[in-house]
Amino acid sequence: MRSLEGKVAVVTGSAGGIGVPLVEVLTQEGCRVALVDKDEDAVRAQAAALKSYGHVVSVHVLDVRDNAGLEQLVPEIEAIHGGCDLLVCSAGVTVHGPFSRHTADDIDWLLDTNLRSLVQTCRVFLPLLRRSSGAHVVLLSSMTGLFGTPTESLYSASKHGVLGFGHALRTECAPLGIGVTTVLPGAVATLFVANGRARDPEGVAMLVPMIARHGLRPERLASKIVSAIKKNKREISVGVDARFVRLVQWVAPWFLHRVLAFVYRRYTPGGTLDGEMD
Repeated sequence: MRSLEGKVAVVTGSAGGIGVPLVEVLTQEGCRVALVDKDEDAVRAQAAALKSYGHVVSVHVLDVRDNAGLEQLVPEIEAIHGGCDLLVCSAGVTVHGPFSRHTADDIDWLLDTNLRSLVQTCRVFLPLLRRSSGAHVVLLSSMTGLFGTPTESLYSASKHGVLGFGHALRTECAPLGIGVTTVLPGAVATLFVANGRARDPEGVAMLVPMIARHGLRPERLASKIVSAIKKNKREISVGVDARFVRLVQWVAPWFLHRVLAFVYRRYTPGGTLDGEMD
């Protein structure tokens, strides 16, 4: 997919976080974009802004955890746009805090949103993608998909899953002429953590401004993703922190785990945020 001019892109989680700048770059590249998000007000405002610049977009209000809604989304997009050339799965959530504080609903909510719905989205769109010439799929994983992150255990688990699924899907889809790129960003300067569930409010209050100051600019990440699509990259790590993690995992994987263990013990009395011994 050397050029995105005239291509139809479907973007889940389009109205929040990484989705917003990514849609902007895709429309600037000449894509017609199907905006998929559960926040109706936000996605309609996003569509209105894009249409004011002459871009062709459609609005699809949907929680990606809704299997029946995903099934209905495919013929809806086919009827409006005639097909799908690019599928971007960027919907995601997080629960920040020690695993001991997570609820059963936290587990279902995060894994359903970040992993199960992503797999289901790929499944329902695959027949439509096969009819495109040179189709492509983008899956948003994370640098936390390379290692286990304390206080982000569920998020890490989901992103490990996305990474493994992305690699397998790429191999299976290659003979079909469909490219698959898995994206592993570092910390991105969005409200992602602030909008998640906080099982450690003090930790979130400290983390959010830190990410805002030092995190990767989402516009840069969006540009890197579009470049990876055009080059049919298997996987990309974006951000200084993500590239550092990749390097350490390759050279000395033990070092990263020791650093994380030290930091966790240093800032969490007794080794847990509850101040209790394991």
